[in-house]
Amino acid sequence: MIKRLWRWLEKILRRLLSKKLEHSEEAIASYDKALQIQPDKYEVWFRRGLALSKLKRNEEAIASYKQVVKIEPCHYNAWNNWGNALLNLERFEDAIASMTKH
Repeated sequence: MIKRLWRWLEKILRRLLSKKLEHSEEAIASYDKALQIQPDKYEVWFRRGLALSKLKRNEEAIASYKQVVKIEPCHYNAWNNWGNALLNLERFEDAIASMTKH
C-alpha cells in the first residue's frame, strides 16, 4: 500500500514539475493534493505560486512563496515572484523589501 502511494506521489510530482499541467484550477488542485502528502516540497509550492499568480490570485500566491522561502530561504525566484505579487497588490514598500531580501 505504501509503495503504491509513493509511486502515485512520484507520478504526480513528475507531472507537476514537468509543466504538463496548465496554470489553472486543475493544476492548483493537483498541487494541493501533492502538498497534503509531502508539504516540504518547495518546488511544488513554487509552481503553485506561479499558477496562482497567473490567475491573479496574488494573496494566495504570496502564501505559497512564503512556504517556498520557509523551506528554501535562498530561492531567489520565489522572493522575486513574491515581490511581483505585492506589486500587483500595490504594496510597493513590501514589494521592494521582498525583492531586495536576497
